[in-house]
Amino acid sequence: MTLIIHILMKKILLMLVLFMQLIGASAQCYDASETKFNGDRYAGFGGTAEVGYVFGDYKSVEVMGSVGYRFNRVVYAGAGLGYNFNQEIGTFPVFGHLRLSVPSSKVAQPFADLKAGVCIEDGLSGASGVCGSVSAGVRLDFCTLAIGYSGQALVGGGIEGFTLRLGFVF
Repeated sequence: MTLIIHILMKKILLMLVLFMQLIGASAQCYDASETKFNGDRYAGFGGTAEVGYVFGDYKSVEVMGSVGYRFNRVVYAGAGLGYNFNQEIGTFPVFGHLRLSVPSSKVAQPFADLKAGVCIEDGLSGASGVCGSVSAGVRLDFCTLAIGYSGQALVGGGIEGFTLRLGFVF
Protein backbone atom coordinates (compact mmCIF):
# COMPACT_ATOMS: atom_id res chain seq x y z
CA MET A 1 0.00 0.00 0.00
CA THR A 2 2.82 2.43 0.83
CA LEU A 3 4.35 1.76 -2.59
CA ILE A 4 1.10 2.85 -4.26
CA ILE A 5 1.00 6.04 -2.17
CA HIS A 6 4.66 6.70 -2.95
CA ILE A 7 4.06 6.32 -6.70
CA LEU A 8 0.93 8.47 -6.49
CA MET A 9 2.78 11.27 -4.69
CA LYS A 10 5.54 11.16 -7.34
CA LYS A 11 2.95 11.55 -10.09
CA ILE A 12 1.26 14.45 -8.30
CA LEU A 13 4.60 16.18 -7.76
CA LEU A 14 5.49 15.69 -11.43
CA MET A 15 2.14 17.16 -12.50
CA LEU A 16 2.69 20.19 -10.26
CA VAL A 17 6.16 20.76 -11.73
CA LEU A 18 4.76 20.52 -15.27
CA PHE A 19 1.92 22.87 -14.29
CA MET A 20 4.41 25.47 -13.07
CA GLN A 21 6.46 25.12 -16.28
CA LEU A 22 3.37 25.72 -18.42
CA ILE A 23 2.56 28.89 -16.50
CA GLY A 24 5.91 30.35 -17.55
CA ALA A 25 5.53 29.13 -21.12
CA SER A 26 2.12 30.72 -21.55
CA ALA A 27 3.45 34.10 -20.43
CA GLN A 28 6.12 34.05 -23.16
CA CYS A 29 3.87 33.32 -26.15
CA TYR A 30 2.03 36.67 -26.16
CA ASP A 31 2.06 38.58 -29.44
CA ALA A 32 0.72 42.15 -29.28
CA SER A 33 -0.14 42.09 -33.00
CA GLU A 34 -2.77 39.34 -32.54
CA THR A 35 -6.46 40.20 -32.64
CA LYS A 36 -7.66 40.90 -29.12
CA PHE A 37 -10.98 40.42 -27.40
CA ASN A 38 -11.68 42.02 -24.05
CA GLY A 39 -7.96 42.51 -23.41
CA ASP A 40 -7.12 38.88 -24.18
CA ARG A 41 -6.08 36.84 -27.21
CA TYR A 42 -8.64 34.84 -29.17
CA ALA A 43 -6.58 31.68 -29.09
CA GLY A 44 -3.59 30.29 -27.26
CA PHE A 45 -2.39 28.50 -24.18
CA GLY A 46 -3.69 29.64 -20.83
CA GLY A 47 -4.96 28.49 -17.50
CA THR A 48 -7.07 29.10 -14.46
CA ALA A 49 -6.49 29.09 -10.70
CA GLU A 50 -9.47 28.95 -8.34
CA VAL A 51 -10.30 28.84 -4.65
CA GLY A 52 -13.78 27.81 -3.57
CA TYR A 53 -16.01 26.88 -0.67
CA VAL A 54 -18.52 24.02 -0.86
CA PHE A 55 -21.74 24.42 1.16
CA GLY A 56 -23.28 21.05 2.03
CA ASP A 57 -23.32 18.31 4.66
CA TYR A 58 -19.53 18.33 4.60
CA LYS A 59 -18.44 21.94 4.18
CA SER A 60 -15.10 21.97 2.41
CA VAL A 61 -12.54 24.23 0.80
CA GLU A 62 -11.24 23.54 -2.70
CA VAL A 63 -8.14 24.81 -4.47
CA MET A 64 -7.88 24.01 -8.18
CA GLY A 65 -5.83 24.92 -11.19
CA SER A 66 -5.93 23.94 -14.83
CA VAL A 67 -3.87 24.53 -17.93
CA GLY A 68 -5.20 24.23 -21.43
CA TYR A 69 -5.86 25.83 -24.76
CA ARG A 70 -8.28 28.62 -25.64
CA PHE A 71 -9.48 27.69 -29.14
CA ASN A 72 -11.29 30.98 -29.70
CA ARG A 73 -13.07 33.56 -27.59
CA VAL A 74 -15.76 31.01 -26.65
CA VAL A 75 -14.12 27.60 -25.98
CA TYR A 76 -11.38 26.72 -23.49
CA ALA A 77 -10.38 23.09 -22.79
CA GLY A 78 -7.74 21.87 -20.41
CA ALA A 79 -6.72 19.50 -17.64
CA GLY A 80 -6.27 20.27 -13.99
CA LEU A 81 -5.32 19.22 -10.52
CA GLY A 82 -6.68 20.34 -7.18
CA TYR A 83 -7.04 19.66 -3.50
CA ASN A 84 -10.37 19.55 -1.61
CA PHE A 85 -10.40 19.31 2.16
CA ASN A 86 -12.70 19.47 5.16
CA GLN A 87 -12.38 18.39 8.79
CA GLU A 88 -12.64 14.67 7.92
CA ILE A 89 -11.16 14.01 4.50
CA GLY A 90 -8.95 15.48 1.81
CA THR A 91 -8.95 14.51 -1.86
CA PHE A 92 -6.86 15.23 -4.93
CA PRO A 93 -9.14 15.70 -7.98
CA VAL A 94 -7.54 15.21 -11.40
CA PHE A 95 -9.99 16.51 -14.01
CA GLY A 96 -10.75 17.65 -17.51
CA HIS A 97 -11.92 21.24 -17.75
CA LEU A 98 -14.25 22.79 -20.34
CA ARG A 99 -15.23 26.46 -20.23
CA LEU A 100 -17.70 28.10 -22.62
CA SER A 101 -17.76 31.89 -22.59
CA VAL A 102 -20.42 34.20 -23.97
CA PRO A 103 -18.70 36.75 -26.26
CA SER A 104 -19.28 40.22 -24.91
CA SER A 105 -17.60 43.55 -25.44
CA LYS A 106 -18.70 44.60 -21.96
CA VAL A 107 -16.45 44.52 -18.92
CA ALA A 108 -18.22 41.42 -17.56
CA GLN A 109 -18.06 38.23 -19.65
CA PRO A 110 -20.40 35.38 -18.57
CA PHE A 111 -19.23 31.75 -18.76
CA ALA A 112 -20.26 28.17 -17.99
CA ASP A 113 -17.76 25.73 -16.53
CA LEU A 114 -17.61 21.91 -16.46
CA LYS A 115 -14.99 19.86 -14.62
CA ALA A 116 -15.07 16.04 -14.53
CA GLY A 117 -12.50 13.50 -13.46
CA VAL A 118 -11.27 11.23 -10.70
CA CYS A 119 -10.44 11.93 -7.04
CA ILE A 120 -7.95 10.19 -4.82
CA GLU A 121 -8.25 10.38 -1.05
CA ASP A 122 -5.10 11.63 0.68
CA GLY A 123 -5.54 9.33 3.70
CA LEU A 124 -3.99 5.93 4.28
CA SER A 125 -6.87 4.14 2.58
CA GLY A 126 -6.10 5.75 -0.78
CA ALA A 127 -9.77 5.40 -1.74
CA SER A 128 -10.68 6.82 -5.10
CA GLY A 129 -13.81 7.82 -6.94
CA VAL A 130 -15.23 10.23 -9.46
CA CYS A 131 -15.74 13.95 -9.11
CA GLY A 132 -17.45 16.66 -11.07
CA SER A 133 -18.47 20.28 -10.96
CA VAL A 134 -20.81 22.47 -12.97
CA SER A 135 -20.80 26.22 -12.48
CA ALA A 136 -21.74 29.51 -14.07
CA GLY A 137 -20.06 32.80 -13.47
CA VAL A 138 -18.68 36.04 -14.75
CA ARG A 139 -15.18 37.04 -15.78
CA LEU A 140 -14.07 40.57 -14.93
CA ASP A 141 -10.80 41.20 -16.76
CA PHE A 142 -8.56 38.45 -15.32
CA CYS A 143 -10.70 37.58 -12.27
CA THR A 144 -13.62 35.16 -12.17
CA LEU A 145 -16.51 34.68 -9.76
CA ALA A 146 -18.68 31.58 -10.12
CA ILE A 147 -21.43 29.67 -8.34
CA GLY A 148 -22.27 26.06 -9.04
CA TYR A 149 -22.62 22.49 -7.82
CA SER A 150 -19.72 20.22 -6.93
CA GLY A 151 -19.72 16.54 -6.05
CA GLN A 152 -17.37 13.66 -5.27
CA ALA A 153 -18.44 10.02 -5.11
CA LEU A 154 -15.80 8.11 -3.14
CA VAL A 155 -15.69 4.53 -1.92
CA GLY A 156 -17.69 4.58 1.31
CA GLY A 157 -19.39 7.94 0.80
CA GLY A 158 -19.17 11.25 -0.94
CA ILE A 159 -19.14 15.02 -0.68
CA GLU A 160 -21.53 17.27 -2.54
CA GLY A 161 -23.00 20.73 -2.34
CA PHE A 162 -23.23 24.19 -3.82
CA THR A 163 -19.94 25.94 -4.37
CA LEU A 164 -18.77 29.54 -4.58
CA ARG A 165 -15.44 30.14 -6.38
CA LEU A 166 -13.07 33.03 -6.89
CA GLY A 167 -10.42 32.60 -9.56
CA PHE A 168 -7.87 34.07 -11.92
CA VAL A 169 -7.35 33.52 -15.64
CA PHE A 170 -3.91 33.70 -17.18
